[in-house]
Amino acid sequence: MGRERGFTLLELLVTIAVAAILLGIGIPSLQTTIASNRLAAQTNALISTLAFARTEAMKRGAQVVVCRSKTGTSCTTGSGTGGWEQGWIVTADSLGSPGTTEVLATQAALAGGNTLTGDNNLSNRVTYTAQGMSTTFGTLSLCDAKRAGYKREIIIASTGRARVERLDGNGSGCE
Repeated sequence: MGRERGFTLLELLVTIAVAAILLGIGIPSLQTTIASNRLAAQTNALISTLAFARTEAMKRGAQVVVCRSKTGTSCTTGSGTGGWEQGWIVTADSLGSPGTTEVLATQAALAGGNTLTGDNNLSNRVTYTAQGMSTTFGTLSLCDAKRAGYKREIIIASTGRARVERLDGNGSGCE
């Protein structure tokens, strides 16, 4: 009679124990990586939108506005109506009929519960002139909902250029 091949119960239990230990170590690290990637992707989406709006303003020779928008069709203003995390739109005066705004791009609400707030100058909108300059400049703060102090600051200069400052673990104002 031949010998049966396979695993003994002891070998199977040791394998399961090792797998459980590896998963216990790896899952928190994976969650941190996912949160960091989400924050980076949301920052990149905003930076891309700002660059697009600035380029459109210069291309059209007209003012272009990036504003927070809950609906995706019009700007949201006023306090108590939420922040930039609800989404934003890019609008411009329509070339054919001045005074009529045209929505050029939209961004849906941010996933993961992250918050995006502007300082006093950028609480509602960023406006670019036909020269690509920004009439509203300041800082937008994108805060990680799950890790206090982890944030990205998008700083918009009067020249219209936006830059990102990464504050991982030492960002204040996100709690």
